[in-house]
Amino acid sequence: EDKCSVYVLAEQRNNGIRLEHPENLCDLLGRLPIHNMLGVGEPEALDAAREELRHRLGNRVNVYYADPHFLEIIPPKAEKAFTLDILMQRLNVPSQALVACGDGLNDILMLDYAGLSAAPANAFDETKRHADVIVNSNDDDAIADLIEQYILNK
Repeated sequence: EDKCSVYVLAEQRNNGIRLEHPENLCDLLGRLPIHNMLGVGEPEALDAAREELRHRLGNRVNVYYADPHFLEIIPPKAEKAFTLDILMQRLNVPSQALVACGDGLNDILMLDYAGLSAAPANAFDETKRHADVIVNSNDDDAIADLIEQYILNK
């Protein structure tokens, strides 16, 4: 079992997703609806894949790191901020009332959209630059820290 398999199995377990192991990716693309793709690997290899995807596909997809070993490929309007904007409009609640917390590069637009944005201490540095506040790391109850400090004011 290679190192990348450990990441894939953890993602499957954490999110309850089904894994596909196609012989040919094009065959898979032709028979399943695909809403997002996740590339798994070492950061150096994913950096090259990210640049190649951006070069070939331009603004037809968004390519972000969800984690140092996960490269997420999604349609442009499948972003968290876009979905939250639709929800907030339907609820007639201003974005300034939204509290968001994110650690990945795929969270930046959501953090920019929210009225109060937080990033865990172990978030990507670029993500932290878009947060209003830095809270405990994911491994040390980041969300509980955010709620206690900024919502319950403890």
